[in-house]
Amino acid sequence: SQVSHIIDVRKAMVKLQREMGENLNIIMEGRDITTEVLPNAKYKFFITASPENRAKRRLEELVAKGINRTYDEVYADIVERDYRDTHRELSPLKLAADAIYIDTDKYSADEVVSIIYSKIEEV
Repeated sequence: SQVSHIIDVRKAMVKLQREMGENLNIIMEGRDITTEVLPNAKYKFFITASPENRAKRRLEELVAKGINRTYDEVYADIVERDYRDTHRELSPLKLAADAIYIDTDKYSADEVVSIIYSKIEEV
């Protein structure tokens, strides 16, 4: 997130990602993939969760790796990153008008995958 604010780095990465998307059958994940990198992608999903749930999930990952952080620290990091990413000058985080919005607060990872598959089958 902090590096993504460096405009020259961001432009180089978007160029590289676009080339990959044009030349490969690929799944990409990122905060500006559907709005800036591959705006004409066949399938677009905006997958999110509340900052509270994301902090809980991230803390579990950190604990599993033996990294000692508090929930409040992780939560603050997430809120700060979201603010930076939604307010940056170039390619801010936003929902593409034609993306399918999925709030994962109530779903497991497997359930989210099932939702994505069902949406693809609808098209």
